[in-house]
Amino acid sequence: MSHDLVTAAAIEDKQQEWRLYNELREYAESVAASGQDHPFLWETVADFTSNDAAAIEIYLRALALAKELHATDYLASICFALAERYSVLAAPETAYAFCEEANHYAKQTDDLALRRQISEFPLEQAHSDETFSHK
Repeated sequence: MSHDLVTAAAIEDKQQEWRLYNELREYAESVAASGQDHPFLWETVADFTSNDAAAIEIYLRALALAKELHATDYLASICFALAERYSVLAAPETAYAFCEEANHYAKQTDDLALRRQISEFPLEQAHSDETFSHK
């Protein structure tokens, strides 16, 4: 389903993209209702949520689940996604805090690509935002 959603977004088929997004969200909600809630589903829903503020709420739900499971990989990627979204919303201090948290968790993983992205994020932000450059 998420592959089809990526494809729909890439070819700018908004009708298909929204239909698949709604299916994904409904699936995540049904899994949660069955007692099998998982951070992966909510992180995926948030990844495809275009509104940054709405995505943050969904990432926070995923983050709470990841903390319950002590799922380090998810904690790192979710915190990094939160850092990115807060950066877009011009909340650099919150973005930086989530980046630091993401870095903390990423150091406990074998995901070198994610670790590199997280470590480069403050440097990229420093070019566009003084708050990051003073940390």
